[in-house]
Amino acid sequence: MRTILPLLLFCLLATGLLYPEFQVSLSASENVATIGDRITLKIIVKTTPEINNIQVDILEKNFESISKHQFPGRKSREHTVFEIHEVVSFFSTGNHTIGPFRVKTIRDHKIVEEKTTNSLDIKIKSVLEKSDQDIKDIKDLISIRGNPFYVLKYVFLLLALVLLVVLIFLFIRKKKKQAKSRPLLLLSPLEELESSISELFKKNWLEKGRVKQFFIALTEIIKNYLQREYRFNAEDLTTAETMEYVERNESNTTIQQNLEFIFTTADLVKFAKFRPGSANLEAIKSRIKSIISVQKARTIEENKDQDVSVAQ
Repeated sequence: MRTILPLLLFCLLATGLLYPEFQVSLSASENVATIGDRITLKIIVKTTPEINNIQVDILEKNFESISKHQFPGRKSREHTVFEIHEVVSFFSTGNHTIGPFRVKTIRDHKIVEEKTTNSLDIKIKSVLEKSDQDIKDIKDLISIRGNPFYVLKYVFLLLALVLLVVLIFLFIRKKKKQAKSRPLLLLSPLEELESSISELFKKNWLEKGRVKQFFIALTEIIKNYLQREYRFNAEDLTTAETMEYVERNESNTTIQQNLEFIFTTADLVKFAKFRPGSANLEAIKSRIKSIISVQKARTIEENKDQDVSVAQ
Protein backbone atom coordinates (compact mmCIF):
# COMPACT_ATOMS: atom_id res chain seq x y z
CA MET A 1 0.00 0.00 0.00
CA ARG A 2 2.84 2.40 0.83
CA THR A 3 4.46 1.81 -2.56
CA ILE A 4 1.16 2.27 -4.46
CA LEU A 5 0.34 5.75 -3.02
CA PRO A 6 3.55 7.48 -4.26
CA LEU A 7 3.01 5.87 -7.66
CA LEU A 8 -0.58 7.21 -7.88
CA LEU A 9 0.60 10.67 -6.79
CA PHE A 10 3.27 10.66 -9.50
CA CYS A 11 0.69 9.70 -12.14
CA LEU A 12 -1.62 12.54 -11.07
CA LEU A 13 1.19 15.08 -11.31
CA ALA A 14 2.32 13.74 -14.69
CA THR A 15 -1.14 13.96 -16.23
CA GLY A 16 -1.89 17.43 -14.79
CA LEU A 17 -4.93 16.25 -12.79
CA LEU A 18 -3.49 17.37 -9.46
CA TYR A 19 -2.12 20.72 -10.65
CA PRO A 20 -3.24 22.08 -14.02
CA GLU A 21 -0.42 24.05 -15.66
CA PHE A 22 -2.61 26.14 -17.99
CA GLN A 23 -5.70 27.84 -16.51
CA VAL A 24 -7.83 30.69 -17.91
CA SER A 25 -10.72 32.66 -16.45
CA LEU A 26 -13.01 35.51 -17.62
CA SER A 27 -14.89 37.87 -15.28
CA ALA A 28 -16.78 41.19 -15.62
CA SER A 29 -17.22 44.16 -13.30
CA GLU A 30 -21.00 44.23 -13.93
CA ASN A 31 -23.61 41.68 -14.95
CA VAL A 32 -26.42 44.25 -15.24
CA ALA A 33 -25.79 47.64 -16.90
CA THR A 34 -27.42 50.30 -19.07
CA ILE A 35 -26.64 51.27 -22.64
CA GLY A 36 -23.22 52.88 -22.92
CA ASP A 37 -22.02 51.90 -19.44
CA ARG A 38 -18.36 50.96 -19.29
CA ILE A 39 -17.84 47.34 -18.23
CA THR A 40 -14.38 46.04 -17.35
CA LEU A 41 -13.58 42.52 -18.53
CA LYS A 42 -10.77 40.75 -16.70
CA ILE A 43 -8.92 37.82 -18.31
CA ILE A 44 -6.48 35.94 -16.06
CA VAL A 45 -4.15 33.29 -17.46
CA LYS A 46 -2.04 31.04 -15.26
CA THR A 47 0.58 28.99 -17.09
CA THR A 48 4.08 27.53 -16.81
CA PRO A 49 7.18 29.71 -16.10
CA GLU A 50 8.75 29.31 -19.55
CA ILE A 51 5.83 31.05 -21.33
CA ASN A 52 6.84 34.53 -22.61
CA ASN A 53 3.51 35.95 -23.74
CA ILE A 54 -0.15 35.22 -24.50
CA GLN A 55 -2.54 35.97 -27.34
CA VAL A 56 -6.28 36.45 -26.80
CA ASP A 57 -8.74 36.17 -29.71
CA ILE A 58 -12.44 37.07 -29.49
CA LEU A 59 -14.52 34.29 -31.05
CA GLU A 60 -17.70 36.41 -31.29
CA LYS A 61 -17.68 40.18 -30.66
CA ASN A 62 -21.05 41.76 -29.85
CA PHE A 63 -19.77 44.79 -27.96
CA GLU A 64 -17.73 47.95 -28.64
CA SER A 65 -14.22 47.93 -27.21
CA ILE A 66 -13.18 51.21 -25.56
CA SER A 67 -9.71 50.41 -24.20
CA LYS A 68 -7.50 47.40 -23.55
CA HIS A 69 -4.45 46.93 -21.30
CA GLN A 70 -2.27 43.87 -20.75
CA PHE A 71 -0.18 43.78 -17.56
CA PRO A 72 3.33 42.30 -17.58
CA GLY A 73 3.46 38.64 -16.61
CA ARG A 74 4.06 37.89 -12.93
CA LYS A 75 6.62 35.07 -12.82
CA SER A 76 7.50 32.66 -10.03
CA ARG A 77 9.28 29.33 -9.88
CA GLU A 78 6.06 27.35 -10.34
CA HIS A 79 4.05 29.49 -12.77
CA THR A 80 3.51 32.75 -14.67
CA VAL A 81 0.29 34.81 -14.36
CA PHE A 82 -0.87 37.15 -17.14
CA GLU A 83 -3.74 39.60 -16.70
CA ILE A 84 -5.67 41.62 -19.31
CA HIS A 85 -8.24 44.36 -18.60
CA GLU A 86 -10.55 45.42 -21.45
CA VAL A 87 -13.20 48.15 -21.09
CA VAL A 88 -16.28 47.54 -23.30
CA SER A 89 -19.75 48.99 -23.85
CA PHE A 90 -23.03 47.71 -25.29
CA PHE A 91 -25.33 49.91 -27.39
CA SER A 92 -28.30 47.55 -27.63
CA THR A 93 -30.62 46.35 -24.90
CA GLY A 94 -31.39 42.75 -23.97
CA ASN A 95 -29.49 39.71 -22.75
CA HIS A 96 -25.97 39.37 -24.18
CA THR A 97 -23.25 36.77 -23.87
CA ILE A 98 -19.60 37.80 -23.58
CA GLY A 99 -17.08 35.24 -24.75
CA PRO A 100 -15.77 32.72 -24.90
CA PHE A 101 -12.25 34.01 -25.71
CA ARG A 102 -9.54 31.84 -27.25
CA VAL A 103 -6.26 32.10 -25.26
CA LYS A 104 -2.95 31.00 -26.75
CA THR A 105 0.33 30.70 -24.82
CA ILE A 106 3.48 31.79 -26.67
CA ARG A 107 7.07 30.75 -26.06
CA ASP A 108 9.87 32.10 -28.26
CA HIS A 109 7.29 33.49 -30.75
CA LYS A 110 5.64 30.07 -31.15
CA ILE A 111 2.19 29.01 -29.98
CA VAL A 112 2.50 26.28 -27.34
CA GLU A 113 -1.06 25.61 -26.17
CA GLU A 114 -4.62 26.90 -26.66
CA LYS A 115 -7.58 27.01 -24.32
CA THR A 116 -11.05 28.61 -24.33
CA THR A 117 -12.32 30.78 -21.45
CA ASN A 118 -15.74 30.60 -19.91
CA SER A 119 -18.54 32.85 -21.21
CA LEU A 120 -20.50 35.48 -19.23
CA ASP A 121 -24.16 36.49 -19.40
CA ILE A 122 -24.93 40.20 -19.05
CA LYS A 123 -28.18 42.15 -19.19
CA ILE A 124 -28.28 45.61 -20.81
CA LYS A 125 -31.16 47.90 -19.84
CA SER A 126 -32.44 51.06 -21.52
CA VAL A 127 -31.79 54.49 -20.01
CA LEU A 128 -35.41 55.42 -20.76
CA GLU A 129 -37.96 55.50 -17.97
CA LYS A 130 -41.16 53.45 -18.13
CA SER A 131 -43.15 56.63 -18.78
CA ASP A 132 -41.08 57.22 -21.94
CA GLN A 133 -41.80 53.79 -23.37
CA ASP A 134 -45.26 54.64 -24.68
CA ILE A 135 -44.99 53.33 -28.23
CA LYS A 136 -48.39 52.19 -29.39
CA ASP A 137 -49.23 49.25 -31.62
CA ILE A 138 -49.09 49.81 -35.38
CA LYS A 139 -52.51 50.39 -36.89
CA ASP A 140 -53.91 48.05 -39.53
CA LEU A 141 -53.29 48.87 -43.18
CA ILE A 142 -55.95 50.89 -44.97
CA SER A 143 -57.22 49.34 -48.19
CA ILE A 144 -56.95 51.63 -51.24
CA ARG A 145 -59.11 51.07 -54.29
CA GLY A 146 -58.08 51.83 -57.81
CA ASN A 147 -54.91 51.34 -59.85
CA PRO A 148 -51.85 52.50 -57.84
CA PHE A 149 -49.62 52.52 -60.94
CA TYR A 150 -51.55 55.51 -62.29
CA VAL A 151 -49.92 57.81 -59.77
CA LEU A 152 -46.46 56.27 -59.88
CA LYS A 153 -45.24 58.72 -62.53
CA TYR A 154 -46.21 61.62 -60.29
CA VAL A 155 -44.53 59.97 -57.32
CA PHE A 156 -41.31 59.51 -59.28
CA LEU A 157 -41.48 63.12 -60.48
CA LEU A 158 -41.94 64.33 -56.91
CA LEU A 159 -39.03 62.18 -55.69
CA ALA A 160 -36.82 63.53 -58.47
CA LEU A 161 -37.65 67.12 -57.47
CA VAL A 162 -36.98 66.37 -53.80
CA LEU A 163 -33.66 64.74 -54.68
CA LEU A 164 -32.70 67.74 -56.81
CA VAL A 165 -33.53 70.14 -53.96
CA VAL A 166 -31.50 68.05 -51.50
CA LEU A 167 -28.49 67.95 -53.83
CA ILE A 168 -28.64 71.72 -54.30
CA PHE A 169 -28.92 72.23 -50.54
CA LEU A 170 -25.94 69.96 -49.86
CA PHE A 171 -23.88 71.70 -52.55
CA ILE A 172 -24.61 75.16 -51.10
CA ARG A 173 -23.92 73.92 -47.57
CA LYS A 174 -20.60 72.42 -48.64
CA LYS A 175 -19.58 75.67 -50.32
CA LYS A 176 -20.45 77.67 -47.21
CA LYS A 177 -18.55 75.27 -45.02
CA GLN A 178 -15.49 75.50 -47.24
CA ALA A 179 -15.72 79.30 -47.27
CA LYS A 180 -15.89 79.41 -43.47
CA SER A 181 -13.05 76.94 -43.02
CA ARG A 182 -10.55 78.72 -45.29
CA PRO A 183 -9.53 81.42 -42.76
CA LEU A 184 -9.27 78.80 -40.00
CA LEU A 185 -6.71 76.83 -42.00
CA LEU A 186 -4.26 79.65 -41.33
CA LEU A 187 -4.49 78.82 -37.62
CA SER A 188 -2.70 75.98 -35.89
CA PRO A 189 -4.81 72.89 -35.01
CA LEU A 190 -4.97 73.97 -31.35
CA GLU A 191 -5.91 77.58 -32.21
CA GLU A 192 -8.63 76.34 -34.58
CA LEU A 193 -9.97 74.00 -31.88
CA GLU A 194 -10.13 76.79 -29.30
CA SER A 195 -11.79 79.19 -31.74
CA SER A 196 -14.38 76.63 -32.92
CA ILE A 197 -15.25 75.60 -29.34
CA SER A 198 -15.71 79.25 -28.40
CA GLU A 199 -18.05 79.84 -31.37
CA LEU A 200 -20.03 76.69 -30.48
CA PHE A 201 -20.71 77.80 -26.90
CA LYS A 202 -21.76 81.26 -28.12
CA LYS A 203 -24.72 79.63 -29.90
CA ASN A 204 -26.21 78.68 -26.48
CA TRP A 205 -27.59 75.40 -27.80
CA LEU A 206 -27.39 73.77 -24.37
CA GLU A 207 -29.47 76.55 -22.80
CA LYS A 208 -32.00 76.26 -25.65
CA GLY A 209 -32.38 72.50 -25.17
CA ARG A 210 -30.69 71.60 -28.47
CA VAL A 211 -28.40 69.08 -26.75
CA LYS A 212 -28.14 66.59 -29.62
CA GLN A 213 -27.20 69.32 -32.14
CA PHE A 214 -24.56 70.56 -29.67
CA PHE A 215 -22.89 67.16 -29.32
CA ILE A 216 -23.00 66.50 -33.07
CA ALA A 217 -21.18 69.80 -33.69
CA LEU A 218 -18.77 69.14 -30.79
CA THR A 219 -17.86 65.72 -32.21
CA GLU A 220 -17.15 67.24 -35.65
CA ILE A 221 -14.94 69.96 -34.14
CA ILE A 222 -12.87 67.54 -32.04
CA LYS A 223 -12.48 65.02 -34.89
CA ASN A 224 -11.34 67.83 -37.19
CA TYR A 225 -8.75 68.79 -34.57
CA LEU A 226 -7.55 65.17 -34.22
CA GLN A 227 -7.31 64.88 -38.01
CA ARG A 228 -5.06 67.96 -38.22
CA GLU A 229 -3.04 67.28 -35.05
CA TYR A 230 -2.40 63.53 -35.48
CA ARG A 231 -2.82 63.32 -39.28
CA PHE A 232 -5.41 60.55 -39.66
CA ASN A 233 -8.92 60.46 -41.12
CA ALA A 234 -10.87 60.70 -37.85
CA GLU A 235 -14.15 61.69 -39.56
CA ASP A 236 -14.62 58.22 -41.11
CA LEU A 237 -13.75 56.24 -37.94
CA THR A 238 -15.96 55.04 -35.10
CA THR A 239 -15.39 56.16 -31.52
CA ALA A 240 -13.52 52.96 -30.66
CA GLU A 241 -11.31 53.20 -33.79
CA THR A 242 -10.59 56.87 -33.10
CA MET A 243 -9.63 56.21 -29.46
CA GLU A 244 -7.47 53.27 -30.49
CA TYR A 245 -5.50 55.51 -32.88
CA VAL A 246 -5.19 58.30 -30.25
CA GLU A 247 -3.92 55.87 -27.59
CA ARG A 248 -1.23 54.66 -29.99
CA ASN A 249 -0.04 58.18 -30.86
CA GLU A 250 -0.79 60.24 -27.71
CA SER A 251 1.14 59.38 -24.53
CA ASN A 252 -0.66 61.86 -22.26
CA THR A 253 -3.28 59.91 -20.28
CA THR A 254 -5.18 63.08 -19.33
CA ILE A 255 -5.89 63.84 -23.00
CA GLN A 256 -6.85 60.18 -23.63
CA GLN A 257 -9.30 60.05 -20.71
CA ASN A 258 -10.88 63.42 -21.54
CA LEU A 259 -11.43 62.47 -25.19
CA GLU A 260 -12.90 59.10 -24.20
CA PHE A 261 -15.35 60.79 -21.78
CA ILE A 262 -16.45 63.36 -24.38
CA PHE A 263 -16.94 60.80 -27.19
CA THR A 264 -18.78 58.33 -24.92
CA THR A 265 -21.18 61.02 -23.67
CA ALA A 266 -21.74 62.28 -27.23
CA ASP A 267 -22.56 58.73 -28.45
CA LEU A 268 -25.06 58.27 -25.63
CA VAL A 269 -26.78 61.56 -26.51
CA LYS A 270 -26.82 60.90 -30.27
CA PHE A 271 -27.73 57.21 -30.30
CA ALA A 272 -29.30 56.34 -26.91
CA LYS A 273 -31.39 59.51 -26.31
CA PHE A 274 -29.39 60.22 -23.14
CA ARG A 275 -30.20 63.60 -21.52
CA PRO A 276 -27.11 64.79 -19.62
CA GLY A 277 -27.64 66.78 -16.44
CA SER A 278 -25.89 69.96 -15.43
CA ALA A 279 -23.07 67.98 -13.78
CA ASN A 280 -22.38 66.09 -17.04
CA LEU A 281 -22.38 69.32 -19.08
CA GLU A 282 -20.01 71.02 -16.65
CA ALA A 283 -17.75 67.96 -16.84
CA ILE A 284 -17.74 68.24 -20.65
CA LYS A 285 -16.72 71.92 -20.47
CA SER A 286 -14.03 71.16 -17.89
CA ARG A 287 -12.52 68.31 -19.94
CA ILE A 288 -12.43 70.44 -23.10
CA LYS A 289 -10.59 73.18 -21.20
CA SER A 290 -8.21 70.54 -19.81
CA ILE A 291 -7.32 69.27 -23.30
CA ILE A 292 -6.61 72.80 -24.54
CA SER A 293 -4.60 73.63 -21.40
CA VAL A 294 -2.41 70.51 -21.65
CA GLN A 295 -1.75 71.10 -25.34
CA LYS A 296 -0.86 74.76 -24.74
CA ALA A 297 1.62 73.78 -22.03
CA ARG A 298 3.14 71.20 -24.35
CA THR A 299 3.47 73.78 -27.16
CA ILE A 300 5.27 76.19 -24.81
CA GLU A 301 7.73 73.47 -23.75
CA GLU A 302 8.41 72.48 -27.36
CA ASN A 303 9.09 76.09 -28.31
CA LYS A 304 11.51 76.42 -25.38
CA ASP A 305 13.39 73.30 -26.49
CA GLN A 306 13.60 74.64 -30.06
CA ASP A 307 14.96 77.98 -28.82
CA VAL A 308 17.60 76.23 -26.71
CA SER A 309 18.70 74.02 -29.61
CA VAL A 310 18.97 77.05 -31.92
CA ALA A 311 21.00 78.96 -29.34
CA GLN A 312 23.42 76.07 -29.00
